Amino acid sequence: MQFSNTGTFNKTYINRDKTCPILLRVFLKEDNFHDIEEFKSRSELPVQDEIQIYVWRNSTLREITNLIKKENLKAREKASQLSFRFVYPDLNGKYHHNSIGTVHSSKKNEDDQKTLEDLYFNYHLLSVCLKTDKDDTKTQPTPMDTENSGVEESKSSENNNNNESNINENQKTTEINIDMEPLNEK
Repeated sequence: MQFSNTGTFNKTYINRDKTCPILLRVFLKEDNFHDIEEFKSRSELPVQDEIQIYVWRNSTLREITNLIKKENLKAREKASQLSFRFVYPDLNGKYHHNSIGTVHSSKKNEDDQKTLEDLYFNYHLLSVCLKTDKDDTKTQPTPMDTENSGVEESKSSENNNNNESNINENQKTTEINIDMEPLNEK
């Protein structure tokens, strides 16, 4: 952010084509947040529930929600909502959390447009609570699933088998696909 002469902050422009994204470690749990005691150190985290996504500082909570929906079928349900918390260590290494917003799968609200920059993101971990309506068992895509999140996703599997049933949940990542023009040969 840049400080203006009027005493207010101006959002900085990020060219996503030229700026390298950052890795955001997301820890998703259904019906409740992970207990803060599960975050002991950078090497002791609840990795069984981890999703790794690449984002920019100007990525919104809606964009992050769309990336999570690509990885988790229950997040695609029409009545689902995702609540977000930053998890970060203090100077003594003890982890704390800070609630930052809630995004509904199919309804827009004011938290949708909050960016990581607006929330003073400083390479924190992201804990996400996924709540779904127990009566709604359908996993049909919502209208917002078709919106472009600005980042493309690919999954890596534990072995070289392309069968989707063999995808290891701990190895899911989201990557940027860069189109390169071929060199003109003479």
